[in-house]
Amino acid sequence: MSTVVASHVHQSKWGYHPCDKEVFLKLKALNKFYVDALHRKAAWERWERKEPHNRIGRERLRSSNGQVVGYGVPVPLPEPVLNGLLVKETYFSDVNRSGKWIKDVRVERAKVSFADGAEIIAQEYKYARTPQPSEKGMRQLKLSVETIDRLLQIAQK
Repeated sequence: MSTVVASHVHQSKWGYHPCDKEVFLKLKALNKFYVDALHRKAAWERWERKEPHNRIGRERLRSSNGQVVGYGVPVPLPEPVLNGLLVKETYFSDVNRSGKWIKDVRVERAKVSFADGAEIIAQEYKYARTPQPSEKGMRQLKLSVETIDRLLQIAQK
């Protein structure tokens, strides 16, 4: 049971929170998508760092005892699937993938970054779930309810 103390402060039996339970549950779901996006971003960056001829996988061949006795035919690894909170951007650089500067040639590169407003999801979720001892000094969430709803719709795609 929670009662409203001020326009942005809600009281629970553990203390004061900056939002009500419905908004908190939306933030919790959004944080789950954010953590998944962090994992997918790291997987994409690991994949992108490899040279194209090294982006392969091989099936392990096992004996009847379960021991690995060899490897199958090399199969190209597909590009990792990105979360809805991630945006793939292309840019041009004077530096190639090995870090060497190239004179008079611009190389097209790609990077993955978060959508607008997604960087502070974890911080706001942690603030919303941590009860404060008093309503004094409470701040509003940096993410509005409309922004949370918009990011949830983007993440679920």
